[in-house]
Amino acid sequence: MFENSQNVSQNTSEISERIREFRVLDRTGDGLKLTWTPGNRAQVAAARQTFSDYRNRGYDLFELSEDDERGERIVEFDEELAGILAVPRMVGG
Repeated sequence: MFENSQNVSQNTSEISERIREFRVLDRTGDGLKLTWTPGNRAQVAAARQTFSDYRNRGYDLFELSEDDERGERIVEFDEELAGILAVPRMVGG
């Protein structure tokens, strides 16, 4: 019983230590802006600030899954997301 619980906590620890990515879709393509590790205060603060900067510039922000699939639009930073994609808003005419 304890062996399984140790494996679960070890797997949870490994998942939370994975590097997260903030990517920006722009005219040059899909570029990596920065990375962070949950729990690393300096990295999380930089990622949170970058999120706010792009949101304030009018970009739409989306959750990225572990396999880089775009998910739901997000309006608040969450350090535990696998990644974030910033996409400029389309201007129609």
